[in-house]
Amino acid sequence: MFKHYWKVTLRHARTHRGNSLINVAGLAIALACCLLIMLWVIDEFSYDRYHANLDHIYRLGLDISLGGNDFSAPRTNLPTAPVLVRDYPEVLQAVRLAFLPKTTVHTDNKVLTERELFLCDSTIFSIFSFPMIAGDSARALAAPLSVVLTRSMAARLFGDEDPLGKHLVLENGYLEAEDDFVVTGVVEDVPPNSHFKFSILCSMSTAYAKWGPDIDVWFGFNYFTYLLMAPGIAPERVENKLPALVDKYMGAELKQTGGAIKFWLQPLEDIYLYSDFDPVREIGTNGSVLHIYVFIVIAAFVLLIACFNFINLTTAHSLTRAKEIGLRKTLGADRPKLMRQFLFESILYSVLALVVAVLLVEMALPLFSAVTGKTLSLRYFGSPGLLLGIVGLAVAVGLIAGGYPALYLTRFRPTAALKGACETPGGKSLLRNVLVVSQFSIAVALIITTLVAYQQIEFMRQKKLGFDKEQVVIIKDIVTPTASKMETMKREFTAVDGITEIAFSTSLPGEQASYELYLPEGFAEKEATLHYGFQVDPDFLPAYGLELVAGRNFSRDFPSDSTNSCIINEAAVRRFGWDDPVGKRIKHKINTDSGLVWQEKSVIGVVKDFHFASLHNTIDPLFMEYVTDRLDMIAVRVESADISGTMAAMERKWNDVMPGCPLEFYFLDDKLDSQYRAEERLSDLLLAFTVLAVVTGCMGLIGLALYMAEQRTKEIGIRKVLGASAASLVRLMTREFMLLIIVANAIAWPVAYIVSRWWLGQFAYRIDLGWQLFIFSGTAALAIAMISVGYQAVRAAMANPIDSIRYE
Repeated sequence: MFKHYWKVTLRHARTHRGNSLINVAGLAIALACCLLIMLWVIDEFSYDRYHANLDHIYRLGLDISLGGNDFSAPRTNLPTAPVLVRDYPEVLQAVRLAFLPKTTVHTDNKVLTERELFLCDSTIFSIFSFPMIAGDSARALAAPLSVVLTRSMAARLFGDEDPLGKHLVLENGYLEAEDDFVVTGVVEDVPPNSHFKFSILCSMSTAYAKWGPDIDVWFGFNYFTYLLMAPGIAPERVENKLPALVDKYMGAELKQTGGAIKFWLQPLEDIYLYSDFDPVREIGTNGSVLHIYVFIVIAAFVLLIACFNFINLTTAHSLTRAKEIGLRKTLGADRPKLMRQFLFESILYSVLALVVAVLLVEMALPLFSAVTGKTLSLRYFGSPGLLLGIVGLAVAVGLIAGGYPALYLTRFRPTAALKGACETPGGKSLLRNVLVVSQFSIAVALIITTLVAYQQIEFMRQKKLGFDKEQVVIIKDIVTPTASKMETMKREFTAVDGITEIAFSTSLPGEQASYELYLPEGFAEKEATLHYGFQVDPDFLPAYGLELVAGRNFSRDFPSDSTNSCIINEAAVRRFGWDDPVGKRIKHKINTDSGLVWQEKSVIGVVKDFHFASLHNTIDPLFMEYVTDRLDMIAVRVESADISGTMAAMERKWNDVMPGCPLEFYFLDDKLDSQYRAEERLSDLLLAFTVLAVVTGCMGLIGLALYMAEQRTKEIGIRKVLGASAASLVRLMTREFMLLIIVANAIAWPVAYIVSRWWLGQFAYRIDLGWQLFIFSGTAALAIAMISVGYQAVRAAMANPIDSIRYE
């Protein structure tokens, strides 16, 4: 039976090579798109799935409400975790993690810098599945000044030597050269599909040993806390008890300020795809389940376009197979057998397309991996589920694409089929028109949304941010220098030709500042609000080209500026309702040895609003204070034609001032552009799949135009003999397609408008959706469609009419 099906399919493919080639190529492109997107989606959904306790691990976060401001973060304080383990039987274990800044790592014969460092509790290995390959996981991080390295970090530091018991020095703003750490364990490298990554873990007990119990403050929310719950415990059961914990340990302070804090639990499996927190406050770079859904829809659309092509071309060529079907029915073939034949053909085409698609995917994977920032591969035999899924997809596509043609072609009556009196969908088929309109509605909508994404990204790149970002070199997370070393560095850098400004700070424009509690003059204590704060030196404003609209800048000539002065932005003035802000007083909540206290400062200046956060956010109130010590970020403005020479000279000066600490820097404008990397990747992928969708749709149009030209050959010949011009014949053959594309635009425009408005709603500053964009996209789709069918129309119109009608 299948041998017969195989022969019939091959004979039909040889007879109609063009039609078969278009079907296979269209399905191959669509399947390649689906495979690429499927690989990416599988990787996105795989994050953190390797942990044995996945179903019982939750991250603790909080919502804060103060003075009408709401703030949510995936961070908590230090004391909450041990209290939960002690007082809540539902919580079996807890681990706290805290970022360490860029650290210089010293061994006996090697110095390097590292950023992926955390302070953490020793319970991390009993909660998470990070296999220990050397050392005791239960005791490795118990003692102060103990560290655990990943396998690759151990190899970088000690080569083939046994790292256990080795000593190293970690030097940053918190750890000093006098701290002699001991390697007590080595773990496997953190898998790439983890929502946070580390290379070095330092014991949390080190922090307690260095700074004592004073670090256990309830109002310092800088730690990531993960809880291991007892099996069968619903998170809501613990969440319902947390308000009592807040009242017991923080209630008095909250009543005094009129604030509220609510803790919540987030399942580990939801962190990567379902978190929507400021990236600066997250423990790692997260994905977006929204992007996953977008590309699943795109994959489905491209696949639908290819299936529509198959249905269109197969039903359009129905007359060429009508007599074959009539003869088979006359010889005894029933309809189910004929349907199996046509379904076999479509599945065979789909499987053949799958082979071509796999080759296309292998060629595209390096570029696709570069765009997505992932290392993806087709593991044919390493993942039987993936292999079965790929084959199943091809079979499903064959059934979907071939289902309607099988039903349509097998309904012909034998007598009508043998007489050639069957209905043909080649001319005025409603189904064909609906499918063509659907294809190009999808294509036009994709073109519009892709252009919107590119215009928004370009808008963000070009928008004036309120400060000068060009030729500013950033040295970030330096080993925090003392005041004397800061002044030495300024003096040495200023001596380099081409360097005009040097400024120290704790935050940078384009990156979120710290979130602090402020009480402006004229407001009751219960009206204290959370605002962003920068700690800077007097050179910060000129280094970034920030403009003062009132008052003055900080000055070293006024020693009191570092203790009781501040500068705010225009947004703060508007929020506080001040007509004359200079001289107003603002209280700032700070941690001291005796607890949280108010520190009062006077406003000496107002800076013009600038975008200190990304364009996803509006410009909020900003509080800037002058700090003389422990600023760990440097901005160096370079105005030189010889950038490389200036940077080389700066590096020499750096090595003189900071020996043993390698210089790492980047340019501010590059960093600011990288804020929108996720949107850039989205738009790049949208562009690629939009092009493929349009190409696939055009292939179907070419096939239909070719068939219609063949069907109307004699009609065209007669019209030419009767005096019709070539131009009028081209218009005759393209008019119907033109009308269909116009209808497709009418459907696509409102859909694209709604989707684009919704996506742009994620940005506080965005482009306007003008009608020009829609006109351009519709015209482009119409032009592409007309080019696709125009060649066949011109070729038919220019043919010799004698050749067309000589047999009549």
